[in-house]
Amino acid sequence: MVIMVLESKKRRGQNEERDEEAGESGFDENPSEEELEEGEHDSQKTKQDQTPSWKYVNRSEAGKRGGTTKFHCPHCNNDYTGSYARARKHLCGKRPWDGDKQIGIKTCPAVSAADRAKCIREEEEAQCKSKKSRGFFEPSSQSQAQRTPSASSQGSGYGGTRSSGLRRRTISDFLDEGCRNDVDSKVYRFLYACGIPFNVFRSPYWHEMVSTINDAPKGYKSPGYDKARTVGLDHEKAKISHSLNRMTSSWTDHGVSIISDGWTNVKGKPLISVLAVSISGAIFLTAHDYSDKFRISINIAEALLETIDRIGPYNVIQVITNNALNCKAAGAIIEDKYPNIFWYGCLVHTFNLLMHDVVKNKNAQYQWIGDLYKKRKQMIKFITNHSNTHGLFRNHSRLELLKIAKTRFGSYYLTFKRLLKVRESLVSMVSSPH
Repeated sequence: MVIMVLESKKRRGQNEERDEEAGESGFDENPSEEELEEGEHDSQKTKQDQTPSWKYVNRSEAGKRGGTTKFHCPHCNNDYTGSYARARKHLCGKRPWDGDKQIGIKTCPAVSAADRAKCIREEEEAQCKSKKSRGFFEPSSQSQAQRTPSASSQGSGYGGTRSSGLRRRTISDFLDEGCRNDVDSKVYRFLYACGIPFNVFRSPYWHEMVSTINDAPKGYKSPGYDKARTVGLDHEKAKISHSLNRMTSSWTDHGVSIISDGWTNVKGKPLISVLAVSISGAIFLTAHDYSDKFRISINIAEALLETIDRIGPYNVIQVITNNALNCKAAGAIIEDKYPNIFWYGCLVHTFNLLMHDVVKNKNAQYQWIGDLYKKRKQMIKFITNHSNTHGLFRNHSRLELLKIAKTRFGSYYLTFKRLLKVRESLVSMVSSPH
């Protein structure tokens, strides 16, 4: 009997001690209604953060199965039934987080590009927060990133615990990183092997191509050699012609100028290019091969008249060529056939011919210009033809010397202008002890 009384007092004392400890720690086995409402509010807020697309549609009552619910899209004014994945696909379109699943709902055509980009950005942030909540989180500071993992985390070979501040990584992370590196390596090898310049990464068409390939169906294969140079080329030409219709539509109201220029391609074929210039911009029209023809006035006039007839004689204001005699005679033929069209010589070519005549002038009043030109020409020839002197000049100047080119309009002016820019470098080279 005495033993039972003592055990009862002992149990009563232990219960009182536990109640005191619970009171000191602030723990209450029966939380108040405010605390329950606060916890429920936090839970709802977390759920909303993980499903941001729900706020852009009107949800009705929940369905009979799991997460299926009815929702109304205020953008396209249609009603749908499905889970959150269907609502997200309807607003954001096909995204990488959908994987290979066929969600079975069309993308909303009434959502603007800005609103869709905002929705996609919020979804990406929600995906990132979801990963962090499961342990995929980055260190908050540089000191945490450099912190040495504990012995338990080193022994696990798994990264580290959440309290250590280190990023927890799984096997899938390493596999994804390895796959991305392999893809980058294939891209680099393609660029290096084909000699493609690195500026291709700055082209908007490059980013558009990569994004389109990512959104392509699984198992997509690139077009072949024959398709790219036949069907694909014709398709792109048709698209460009269609986009140029906006520029050609202004020719009737504002008129157009026909510009022609002769040149030689890398294969040595003599060509005459024809362009159309208007208030909307310049458009390349055609190029005529004169390998089996003489570039006389009649042949040049025939090529230009063919272009004028295709555009419309009353839409053409003027024809511009260089100042050669055959081109001037071709302009006279065009003016005789169409009195409303005028011929003009190229102003830049005229300026270059003027400089040539000034340099070659034998008049004593302008002879100093010819002497100056000859001396500078000899100096440029001496420096560029001797490797040691040319190397010494390059040590004092980042700019190269320019030579007079017969086919380059304005070459006299550009040559003299370059000599004025490198004047101090020439003086430093001459006074150099080397």
